[in-house]
Amino acid sequence: MSNIKGLVENRDARELRQLVLRLVEQDPGLEERVRMYLMPAGGGKPMSYYRSRVRVVGDWDDNGYYGVMEGEEELKRMAEILEDKGEKGEAIKAWQAILEAGAEGMGEIDDSDGEVAEDIREAMERWSGLVAQISGEVKKEHLDYVAGRWDDKKWSEWEFEKELFGLVISKVTRDEGSYLLGELEKRGRTGDFYRGQKLRWLEKWGSEGEYLEWAKKNLNLEEARVGYLDKLAKRKEWEEAIKTATDELGREKERRWLVEMLAFFYRQTGDRKKEKEMLYGLYVEGGEWWRWPPEEDVKEKLKKYEPEGGAYERLRRLGKEDGSWEKWRDRMIGELKEKKDVYGLVDVYSQEKMGPELVELGREVDDERELEKIAQALEGLGARETEEVYRKLVEKYLSNHLGREHYQKAAGWLEGMKRRGETAEFEAFLMGLRKKYYNRRAFLDEVREI
Repeated sequence: MSNIKGLVENRDARELRQLVLRLVEQDPGLEERVRMYLMPAGGGKPMSYYRSRVRVVGDWDDNGYYGVMEGEEELKRMAEILEDKGEKGEAIKAWQAILEAGAEGMGEIDDSDGEVAEDIREAMERWSGLVAQISGEVKKEHLDYVAGRWDDKKWSEWEFEKELFGLVISKVTRDEGSYLLGELEKRGRTGDFYRGQKLRWLEKWGSEGEYLEWAKKNLNLEEARVGYLDKLAKRKEWEEAIKTATDELGREKERRWLVEMLAFFYRQTGDRKKEKEMLYGLYVEGGEWWRWPPEEDVKEKLKKYEPEGGAYERLRRLGKEDGSWEKWRDRMIGELKEKKDVYGLVDVYSQEKMGPELVELGREVDDERELEKIAQALEGLGARETEEVYRKLVEKYLSNHLGREHYQKAAGWLEGMKRRGETAEFEAFLMGLRKKYYNRRAFLDEVREI
């Protein structure tokens, strides 16, 4: 770059003009970019000029009609040049042309790879950033443009009007954000999107009291529930937090984060019994997916309340502290049995090293996946009855499945059985399988070396 700069600085104006002309002849697309650089400050072109440079065009191929957006890459480069020159008003027009062409033509575009949507979102991001930097009547026109997108059916079909609104209101001033929210109210757009945007606006610009008041009025909005409980926790208003979370349990479809929060709230009040009840509910009533440490979406809601370890581990730790663990464990086992929750029972029996109970469970169940889970748990405990359950699993699996892939899986279990102890009993079992399935060549092939 320094060599090119020196070369340019050492040439006179006439030579530079000739050089630019030669480059433009070689690359016609370069001409418009040169014009952008040379355009005097405050020059400007009408919006129609930028819109004419990008469009959605269609064609037919073997899969039928498809549409593509043409000209957006060239217009992007022009917009970036205008930004570099400080021509924010012109750059806004260029980015707006891209997002309009894409948003209005999205129904015709083949966007299976998501590239056009990314182009639109990039244009929205750049457009909103530039609009936030300008002021005066021109800025108000752009804010009106944002509100007006809610009246455009082509935009609303893909919800681009929501994305643009959210970007702009997050970047403008308090009064400008209030103006945008007012424009939505005028249009009767006061549903969940509006309420969520106002909640975020109040969190950024309003007082804590205003935020709490709005959040409490809109607790049927998940974002409001999370925010309201979070604020109450920061204020250490545990009684109100517990009451609200308990009331909302019946409304929330994905209740785990609320139960986790309640466990945290009860811990803050010193109510260990209630905290353990919450953990017990997570493990027994919530089902398999509530037992382990939270998934990312739940972690995001819990924030600083993120628990350490799964519900079982935490309940066990608290129960051990006050000597109540055996009571909780026995209650848990009883309810899991009533629910026929084999995975839950396997987990408890494994954690508590209850080998005989695992063996008995293995004798009772017939489901292949459950048998495999039990066999693995017994293997982990080093129980001598491990092979009994594995034999049942292999027999059940082979009676239900055909094909080399399944035979390879069964062979893997058999290899493990042999590795743990090559006994006459195992050899007799394997010989029996070979005789029983003598006509399954693929199976015999897979167990030949065992």
